[in-house]
Amino acid sequence: MQQELKQIFKLLRTGGIDPGFASLGIAILEKDAEGEIQLLFLKVLETQKGNKKAMRDLRVAADDQRRLKIYWDGVQDAITNYRPHAFGVESYAPWPGQMGGNAWKVAFAFQLAVCAGWAQGLAPLIFRPDDLKRRLLGKNSGTKGEIETALCSKIAGMKEILDKIPKTKREHAADAVGHAYLAMEEVEKMRATYGAF
Repeated sequence: MQQELKQIFKLLRTGGIDPGFASLGIAILEKDAEGEIQLLFLKVLETQKGNKKAMRDLRVAADDQRRLKIYWDGVQDAITNYRPHAFGVESYAPWPGQMGGNAWKVAFAFQLAVCAGWAQGLAPLIFRPDDLKRRLLGKNSGTKGEIETALCSKIAGMKEILDKIPKTKREHAADAVGHAYLAMEEVEKMRATYGAF
């Protein structure tokens, strides 16, 4: 019986979200009883500002809500369909004088991702952008390409899936996978702390 429980606890599914206002990456990873990690789901949602004709009769805030609703629905669908045990979200904290004029909209996308988890009974694990570099590369700096390479070495079939994603969306996809991977590490540490396996 205890061996069966250990096998169940070794199965682990986590999600990752890379929030942005023009693009939002969502990934779901699964670790099987043998320890192999597979990428079950990867998608980059995109929204565009309403066209000039539509915007004549629509406030910008209303159009922003339309775009956020697309992200909300996409995140909810991924969580509902794949039922991760936890998910990681890249934090977002704009610095004064940086990040451009629409930085606060990205902060909305971040908070939407956090609230989407709460709505599904999941407490999101929040990571800083440099957590990926430190945890995957072992240093405070590194390129997006180095992070992709590190993830592809740990996750079965990831390279083939990433190769199908247009280069303009690839960064959001890889970061979402990275945050799902960090979430997986965190859950495994928590399980070990509580003696789950």
